[in-house]
Amino acid sequence: MPSTKFRTAKKWRQIALSTPQLWASLDIDVVQLGKRMSHRRRPVQWFNQAASWLHRAGSHPLSVTLRHPPGEEETKTTFQSDLTFLRQISDRVERLEVHGLEQERRELSFYSNSLDFTPGSFPLLRTLVFGPGNIGEFDNGLSDCWLGFFSDAPRLCELALLGEVVIASTPLPWHQLTKFIGYDLSIDDCLELLRLAPDLEECTFRIQSPITLTPPPVIHTNMKSLILLPDSEGECWFDSLMAALTLPALETLTLTISDMCASSVFEAFLSRSSAPLRHVLITPNHGPEFADWSGCFHLMPDLEHLDIAYEESQFQADFITAFGTSEELLLPQLRHLNFYRPTARLTEVSSAVAQRKILDPEGKLQAANVLWEPEDMVFCNSFQSSKNVSNKSYMIKLQD
Repeated sequence: MPSTKFRTAKKWRQIALSTPQLWASLDIDVVQLGKRMSHRRRPVQWFNQAASWLHRAGSHPLSVTLRHPPGEEETKTTFQSDLTFLRQISDRVERLEVHGLEQERRELSFYSNSLDFTPGSFPLLRTLVFGPGNIGEFDNGLSDCWLGFFSDAPRLCELALLGEVVIASTPLPWHQLTKFIGYDLSIDDCLELLRLAPDLEECTFRIQSPITLTPPPVIHTNMKSLILLPDSEGECWFDSLMAALTLPALETLTLTISDMCASSVFEAFLSRSSAPLRHVLITPNHGPEFADWSGCFHLMPDLEHLDIAYEESQFQADFITAFGTSEELLLPQLRHLNFYRPTARLTEVSSAVAQRKILDPEGKLQAANVLWEPEDMVFCNSFQSSKNVSNKSYMIKLQD
């Protein structure tokens, strides 16, 4: 029996070693791997070991994640091995995540005499995620010297910067981007990014602070999806951004705290953009009244999917009433309607949906969903699905 198990294990090992795609993805905790390598009878630098693993991937493009957990003691040469490793794989990596290369915000002079930040060459790199080891526990500023290391990436099109950065002074190929996620950006930096990245189609901003002056307007003709998040303190500065933007191609919009965006500003944005919006998520939590927003809904005639989230608002109840009784049909193209933590009773939602069917017997509405677990919603997760919903829900289907 032991010999049989040994032969089976050996066979599977041979299969694994001879299957290149199994070795094309690697997620490394640099600190832990370095400790294990140093405790061997024959110590090996962690980056040489990691590079040897990836060598087994053959010609397959690589997906690599490097992690430096917070709390590691930082010296001027702490990250030398990371730079060495990145240079070793630079010509083969297609997707790269780097977390924690700055445990604290440092001036360039802290590293410049010890580390070589000459840009590497990343001919295949398409996706780059760069940020601190643990968002929110320390200063999340990202230094230009680190970001400049990735400036030579002719195929880079998806970028996530999970910390504060000054867009104008950061040497990255902004003009190539089609997808961007930015945390703790000022409104000025958000607008500057849109000017520098005319081909951008999907964008997520976590806005850090308002501005004191009225910014020059920005018209972006290719933006199809925009998600706006509150900052780490829960504050939102949507008004100033929306007032400056015109997005005529926008199809998907998420406003995570809609009561921080005045209805007049949002209505002007919709009127100015005349965008073919298909999917909108709003969270009228405390304050806004549906009467103030009704004009906004009439400026979204092509909307097919509407999510209304969060409780403690009369907004939902008033919307339900208007949706089922309005003489001027509200959202005539709507197919899917979701309520998260509904303030109205289920019978009221059902009644409104049934009344809508009577008002518009040829309408396209297929179902209304009522969900009670909005904490399961994830608005943004580095190039993954933008929203997950709980199974704790109730679907109201329309009968033909």
